[in-house]
Amino acid sequence: MQQGGLPAKVRRGIRFTIPGEPVAWARPRVVTIGPHPRFFEAKHVTSWRQHARLFALEAMHKLGGRLLEGPLQMVCAFYFTRPGRLVWKSRPMPVVRKSTKPDDDNLRKALSDAFEGIVYENDAQISDAMIQKRYCAGPGFGDSRPRVEVFIREFNAELEGGDS
Repeated sequence: MQQGGLPAKVRRGIRFTIPGEPVAWARPRVVTIGPHPRFFEAKHVTSWRQHARLFALEAMHKLGGRLLEGPLQMVCAFYFTRPGRLVWKSRPMPVVRKSTKPDDDNLRKALSDAFEGIVYENDAQISDAMIQKRYCAGPGFGDSRPRVEVFIREFNAELEGGDS
């Protein structure tokens, strides 16, 4: 394939789903042992990041295992368990936007850190990100399970004029 006299570069990307309730990044805690501070991450955050890494590894294996390169676009949709106040017995329950905690940047941080060395070399490669927070749909309106849907792709700035 040729475009403008140059060979067209293939833009690579991955799409996968991480099942389970999303977990946001939490600031490491500090404990002082004698004169030395010790930093540690909450266990639930560490275990969720390991869980996310397993699904990223599987997706990258299907892609051939080579890390994504250059500037990247990341699109993530976080689906949370629907709270009781939004559960109805007589009305349909489509997906609903979530406007409460956790913050979208902490959700993205947990994912982008987990994917380092698996999907890309460094999370600084992410130049564009879109985060969606939603409550799961009710029965009959699609997937009602909590999960994270992830799409990450390479930009092809030479062929796209810098933006896409």
